[in-house]
Amino acid sequence: MTAKEMHIPPHPPNQMKPVRHSKLTPFEIIRRIAFIMLGAVLVAVALEIFLVNNSIIDGGVTGISIMSSYLSGVPLGIFLFVLNLPFLLIGYKTIGKTFALSTLLGIITLSVTTSLLHHVQPFTSETLLAAVFGAFCSAWEPVSSYVREARWTGRRS
Repeated sequence: MTAKEMHIPPHPPNQMKPVRHSKLTPFEIIRRIAFIMLGAVLVAVALEIFLVNNSIIDGGVTGISIMSSYLSGVPLGIFLFVLNLPFLLIGYKTIGKTFALSTLLGIITLSVTTSLLHHVQPFTSETLLAAVFGAFCSAWEPVSSYVREARWTGRRS
């Protein structure tokens, strides 16, 4: 039996239709900006107050930034900003302007906050405690974002 006999429609063309997002209210825009900035500040606190000062390295672009900062003496915030730029451009081209602007806000906030917190003394010199607190601060924002989004939109995945 052929596909035509089984009444299976032909494959759609490989063109994706543009997705239209609903217009956000001013309150939703301000809320989104506030939570992006809060998350970036929490990650900066985790990096500067718990992890970097206790010689604990993070992974990914942040880890590369920490190593580059350590080896060169250039502030961590500069490496965080510069090394994230290629991903910002890729995100803009593949996902869109809203994603790119949100990411740019997060990167700038993270970079500035790590620069401001660079001279703050570490909260603890115990490596295990610093790792636990650093992980908690770093993970708090994504987890709370998931819960907040599910609560506000009613979506669960």
